Amino acid sequence: MPCPASESLLTIGQYDVCMSAPMRTEPRFLTVAQAAVALGVSGPTIRRWISEGRLGAIQVGGPDGVLRVPEAELERLVADARQDTP
Repeated sequence: MPCPASESLLTIGQYDVCMSAPMRTEPRFLTVAQAAVALGVSGPTIRRWISEGRLGAIQVGGPDGVLRVPEAELERLVADARQDTP
């Protein structure tokens, strides 16, 4: 059975599955600037949310390294905000 034009066929063992989006196996990390653009806020706001614990991040390269925000953290923050909105 062919998949619709917007989907691609993935064969898993003996099964064919239509997928609308590629599956990601590795997490994606964003810079503070990229996270700020994605959420429509400033870089200092992202850094404040990280220091307040509202947004998770990792520091790459030791204590003087750069911050990276997992894409999943942005998705979680947005989902939490939607739940808090009446």
